[in-house]
Amino acid sequence: MATLDHMINCARIMNAGFAYRFYLGKAGLATKMKLINNLTLDSFMATIAEALALAEDVGIDKEEVLDQEDFSAIYKLFKK
Repeated sequence: MATLDHMINCARIMNAGFAYRFYLGKAGLATKMKLINNLTLDSFMATIAEALALAEDVGIDKEEVLDQEDFSAIYKLFKK
């Protein structure tokens, strides 16, 4: 089982390959955390898609929606 010491020893390699890393302790928790993260991102993407579809249905161009100050902050998360 990997320990915090193992993670520290591998830090040089991990720093080269990953922007972020977390030590969750118990084996298997990283996989569960990844699923939670995927659910969160998928929910945001679905919400953005629904908002853009609604905008088009009421006659607002989706580019207009994306240009709005409040919406663009959220959209920038996915634009990278």
